[in-house]
Amino acid sequence: PLKNFDALFEMIKKNGYFISSLNGYSLRMRASKKVKDAFSLSDEEMLSIREIASGLIGVDFSQQTGRDIIDKWYKAAEDLDPYLSPRPEQSAIAAIIYKMGLQPTCSFLEITAVDKKGVDPKHYFYLDY
Repeated sequence: PLKNFDALFEMIKKNGYFISSLNGYSLRMRASKKVKDAFSLSDEEMLSIREIASGLIGVDFSQQTGRDIIDKWYKAAEDLDPYLSPRPEQSAIAAIIYKMGLQPTCSFLEITAVDKKGVDPKHYFYLDY
């Protein structure tokens, strides 16, 4: 963590959720046909839906939107036939928020620095991997 998370918590309170997208990755690039079929998505939709950074998600369980996101994501996780992609949980939540008519709150790189030289005051996290 690089700074206080109060602004992130305010976004969760306002919208019912906080979800960040992965820059430059669409479901068509990373998800399998199983995702396309499970969520009844067209090729065009797969290309337009941005992948989600599932490690950084917040929901407000007092709001229906937050509860619906987690309920649908949990339901997808119960599928014993995995979505056969490197990050199946990210593909599932990306399809879920798209189907719910929601948008990611921001992009992962807007709030996370992945290079020490690139740390900016707008970043909440520094991830060294």
